[in-house]
Order: sequence, then structure tokens, then C-alpha cells
Amino acid sequence: MVTTSPWYGSVRAIALVASLLVGHAASAQSEGATRAANANDLVVLQNGNEFEGTIVADADTSLTIRIAHGQELEIAKSMVSKIVRRSHAIETDAKEGTTSYWDGRNAWFHLRDELGRHIGKMHYYVRSTEDGGAQLEEQWTFVNEGRKSFMSRIEVLDANRAPVSFVFREAVSKLADERVLRERLVRGEVEDASLRIVEAGTDGRSTRTVPFPAGNSFPLAVAESVRRGESDGAHEYAASIYDPLDGVFELRRYELQDGVPAPRKSNQVARTTATLIESKEHGRTRREWIATDGSILLVEVNGIHLVAEPVSEATAIATATYGRLIKRPRVATLGDLDVFLPRATWQLGRTVERGHCIELVPPIDVHVRVRWVEGDTTGTSILQSASESMLTAFRIDHESFRETGQELRLFDGRPGLEIRGIMKDRVGHQIDVVHWMREQGSGWVVVTLEGDRRQVARVSDEARDLVGDICESTRNVASNSLASPSR
Repeated sequence: MVTTSPWYGSVRAIALVASLLVGHAASAQSEGATRAANANDLVVLQNGNEFEGTIVADADTSLTIRIAHGQELEIAKSMVSKIVRRSHAIETDAKEGTTSYWDGRNAWFHLRDELGRHIGKMHYYVRSTEDGGAQLEEQWTFVNEGRKSFMSRIEVLDANRAPVSFVFREAVSKLADERVLRERLVRGEVEDASLRIVEAGTDGRSTRTVPFPAGNSFPLAVAESVRRGESDGAHEYAASIYDPLDGVFELRRYELQDGVPAPRKSNQVARTTATLIESKEHGRTRREWIATDGSILLVEVNGIHLVAEPVSEATAIATATYGRLIKRPRVATLGDLDVFLPRATWQLGRTVERGHCIELVPPIDVHVRVRWVEGDTTGTSILQSASESMLTAFRIDHESFRETGQELRLFDGRPGLEIRGIMKDRVGHQIDVVHWMREQGSGWVVVTLEGDRRQVARVSDEARDLVGDICESTRNVASNSLASPSR
């Protein structure tokens, strides 16, 4: 294995972001068995109506599905809630040449660290091969301290969606002259239920052959299958893959949530929904927000330690020089403290109360404030006394607030308090209020959550994590949190 620097090791660990191919289990019900046998595509509309058949055309704004011989329907994508592709190919006229079971994808992303700084780019695309299969490629480029780290995956599938081969390359070069300092290249080919792996690097060249039974696949292939909605409605499942990044077979587990709030851009007014795909890989959590048309809205690895935001190809090319990338912090300073957003879908709001309070904007209609108050922090009795002072001040501004309970908690090993209550909002509706309070430095941190009971419940876990992640400001906090564990 190639010896790498701590930054290079963190890049390799962070870039462990593939996830993937779900095998279809036969349904015990006759209707499910018939669907699987026919391998029909499924289109679900916003009004709940469903159409089964074969998708024969997929344009930017519409798709065409053949529901019977001679019967084809063209459906606007704005009316579509979900697309499940089960057939092996999109049929086209013979003159259009060979087609693949997946239409093409060409997506560019800017990469940010947890401080919001641009640290590189990612390019991901899918295209058909001449034999009706598919080729998937993912390229990650990270820049730090005059060096560029590059990682590329290429995977090839045949017309039956079975894995054929992969190429994996990672390299570190000088940013000034592109001279390669370290490099590792791994190639793999599947033949007769075996995987032949050839690896070359600074330690030399090695070849080995390992069993590769049917049902195994590669990371990108499984991930793309999940994005295309081919899990047949399953919300939890596992897939067996071989990942050349670490050279291991792994049973990866995935969770899907439909109807979650979609990431918003600043110019968007309406709140749309998306499908959230979450997987845990080598101690890190990867999340992807997928739109109803299958496009990738946002990628997040390990909280906000790495955020991949989609950009146009023109923007990606225009920002080829990393000095031209626009910086937009995702962390705010509150006195001597750093406040980190708990997820990539959250945004920073206003700083109010003479800089002692920061408003945060979750992806749903909930009001979140982070406040820091100086004071003595020695002992539980001091905590309870400080909480009473905080509640007294809160009641002055919110006369309808009524406390419903308190509970002692630990936040990152520090003692804290959770206070729950209810009150009326500006239009007279009853809403829930939760205060989390803990000592921090020479004072107290208070995180307040206000909103409808169901909405508050949806973001409570993230808000609690926010309390534990607040820390003293330090220039090295990003590099410390991004450091990868020893392998």
C-alpha cells in the first residue's frame, strides 16, 4: 500500500463516497412476481396515478411510456413523482444505434470543506457502450497547500447490467508543474465468476485473482441503480461490492427516505421534496439528495466535512483556476465560538442581539437560534440557576410560553439541560419550543428551536448535534476534523 500524507489519507477517506447495485428479490405475491417477470417500468404521477410499461423515450421535459402494443403516452416530467426503471433498455429507432438501460448523466460539482472553503471539484458521468452496456466514471480533484490530489473510478457493465471491469487511479502531484509525486493504479476484470486484479504503485506491481460470484458489483454501479429508483420501494437494503479504494469486499447498507425537504438555492422560493439516500462507509456517513427526475441535488459526506454542490459544465470550466472559486462560509463565529451547520441543507441566517445570537435556517419551517451568554459555569446548581435566568428573559419576550418539562443531558461529555414548552405564535397557533443549554468556555450556549410539533421532531436530532459541535474558535479546526483514522 502506498504511504501517504495525512491530507492525502483524509482525501482518500473522504472520497469514499460510492454506494450501490440492488438485486431484485422475487415477490411472494403473484402481482409482484408478474411485474418482475415482465420487467415493466413504473411511472408514478403527483396525483398518485401509476403507469406500467416500457419507457421508450426520455427527454429533458417529458418521457414516453409504452403501456401496450401501439399505445404510447407522453408525460410531462413536471407531473411525475417517481420513476422506477425495471426494463433493461430504452427502446429507440434502429437508426439511433445502440442504447443503454440508463440514459446519460453528466454532472459537475464544486467541493467545499466544513468551513465553506472550495477545496476542489468532482465530475460524474454515465454513458452507453457499443454493446448496449454502460460506462460510469467519477473524478475527484482536491487542492491543498500547493498539491493536487486526484482520484478516478471507471466501471463498465454489460447489456445485462453485470459488472465487466473497473479502473481505479489515485495520484498526488504538485499544483505548479503537475509533476506526479505518488500514484496508485488498480485494474480489475471479471471472468468466469472470478475477479482478476492488477495493482501498480510505488511498491511495485502485484496480480491476484479472487472469487467474484454472481450478485457482486462495483460501487458506482450500485449507487447509480439506487439513484434511478430501482430498489422497488425498499427503504433499507444491503449490497455486496468490491471497492478498489481499500481493496476489500464489503456488504454496504443503505437507507432511503422519500419526501424529505430538498436543498434550496438562494433564488428558490418554493420548498420542494427529494429522496435522501444515506449510507455508512468506513465510519463516515454519506448522504445524497436526489430529485424526482433522478438528478443529484447535493452530496454530503460526514456532516458538512465535505459538501458537493452541483454546478453547470460552463461554471466548472470557468473555475478551472481554483483561485477564482467563490468562497461562502458554512460556519459562523459567535464571540469566541464556532457554530457549525449540522447538515448541508441548513443555511446561516442573521447575526442579531449585538452579535450574541445567530439565526440558522433549516430546510423546513422551523425557527432556530444560537445564543451565547457569559457567566459562571461551575456545578449543576449553577446550570439550573442560569437556566432559570434564561427562562425569565425568554418569558418577557414570549408571554404565552408555558414550560412542560426539564431534563439533564450530556452534550459531548459536558453537562447540559433540555427544557421543553409550548406557546402561541404570531397568528395564535400553538407551537413547540425546545431549549438546549450547556456550558461552553466562560459562559453558556443556548440553542432554541421553535415550530410545529411535527416539524420540530424532524430536526430535533440535528439541533442536538449542533449543540455538541459548538467549540472554541481555532484556525486548525477543519484540518483536525478532516484527518482520517489510521488504517
